Amino acid sequence: MGENNFKWYALAFIAVSEGDAEAHKQHKEKIKDIFLLRTLEVDKAVYDGKREEAVAMLEAMIPKLKGYKLLSTVQFRKQIQEGRI
Repeated sequence: MGENNFKWYALAFIAVSEGDAEAHKQHKEKIKDIFLLRTLEVDKAVYDGKREEAVAMLEAMIPKLKGYKLLSTVQFRKQIQEGRI
């Protein structure tokens, strides 16, 4: 994994999972891709048990997306709604 947005996203996601707010903040600040930042916010909402809020955030993103970002967002929403995440 190179020095890129996906690396910082993955590290921020791991920090959320481990409850490390400081590491989450540090890695999140390095992410420049708006889609990844919003997805990280959704991940945090799901982790905090705010599933309805997470689904609402995803639904707000969907009209603005294309391609793999659209497909992954729709799939992510479906998984949250089905309780698989």
